[in-house]
Amino acid sequence: MPSNFLFSVKEGQLYHLGAPLHPDLLEQANRILAAHVIPEKTRRAYLESLLFCIASQRTSFERPLAFIRLLKESPLEGIADAEHLEAKSREAKLVNSDRFREALEFASAYDGGIERLVENFLLRPIETRRELNRVRYLAPKTASFWYLCLGGKRLMTLDVHNFRQIAGLGIEVKETHYNGKLRSKGKTKGRTVTTNPSIRGYERIEHETLELLENCDLLKDEEGSLNGALITALFWLSGANLTRGNDPRQPVLFKGCNELKFTSPYSE
Repeated sequence: MPSNFLFSVKEGQLYHLGAPLHPDLLEQANRILAAHVIPEKTRRAYLESLLFCIASQRTSFERPLAFIRLLKESPLEGIADAEHLEAKSREAKLVNSDRFREALEFASAYDGGIERLVENFLLRPIETRRELNRVRYLAPKTASFWYLCLGGKRLMTLDVHNFRQIAGLGIEVKETHYNGKLRSKGKTKGRTVTTNPSIRGYERIEHETLELLENCDLLKDEEGSLNGALITALFWLSGANLTRGNDPRQPVLFKGCNELKFTSPYSE
């Protein structure tokens, strides 16, 4: 198995390190997934989850988490105000502090407001995601992440960890989507940067992955439908473990390593 490709498919079932998916791995993925899903269906929760997803772009989990925690002090009208959010994001030391205005304006102008937008997103995920993709800073990954946080299960949030594991399954994914290249000039000089697929390319990779795994019973929800959110969490968990030096291919060496844990950004 090539380096850092941890999954394979045999007779329609997903395998991890050449063995059937272990219940402990699925349990960890489900816990991470549960930590991201909003605890209640309210306007505030919809806004906070949207802001969290935008704030999570190209940064570690801790800063957007701190940002959302800071917003707990703000009234509802405050978390819908772009200038207030910019000030709070600087306080939380976000990498980008000015990415919220367009999304807030879109949600506010949507027929029925953000409540109807969320309703449509959960009912018609592909079509609504395409609408969101026309909004600045709501590219497929960020829009799909919001869908996941809203409790949606039909889409995948494709980040570098997902792209890498999907490539390992034999689906065509450009290596630059998961292995960054060092930039020698421009604003990102000296940084290792990955590329993103087009909207059509993102949809193709997502569709082919879900199609490949459609018969894997362990990845289906209580209704018997394939759970794209769980697959996202599973691939992300495995990739994040590798990034942090916890290599499951060396269980003796890494025995006793801390399990990845996440506190819900929506908790008080």
